[in-house]
Amino acid sequence: MSKGWYSTHDLVVYGRLKSRHMVAYLCRTGILVPSLSPSRDKGKRLQFSFADLLLARAVSTLLAKGVSVEKLRTVLKTLRTKLGRDAARALTDKHVVIVGNRVYLHDSPEALLDLTGAGQLAFYFVLDVRVAPSWVIPDGRVRRTMTNRGR
Repeated sequence: MSKGWYSTHDLVVYGRLKSRHMVAYLCRTGILVPSLSPSRDKGKRLQFSFADLLLARAVSTLLAKGVSVEKLRTVLKTLRTKLGRDAARALTDKHVVIVGNRVYLHDSPEALLDLTGAGQLAFYFVLDVRVAPSWVIPDGRVRRTMTNRGR
């Protein structure tokens, strides 16, 4: 990519999108925005940045996981509202978490931002499974301790 930008074909190949038509559709719906294109006139070549390419790759992954285009539109609208105009560049150092049909942004060690709802913070915790064998019997029952014996 010596030209300094990525083409629609590059997004198909490197972003793992299905076709140029898919890229055009995602641009029409506002999910992908060719940030290096000076204008969006018909017939003009779309020019995407590296951040746009990363976003295309994330969109491709989310679509493959069953997230709908409408849900993606909601997610990116919330993301752009919370992170500003340069949301694609902000994704380079964050993680997207998918739980069921909900999409979250792992913004910091303390918080998940719900991108499919109203952008609310979500409660979460991580269970260290390496510790679990000391307090859980293999069949899943909680081992009785001194504090709950005889109850």
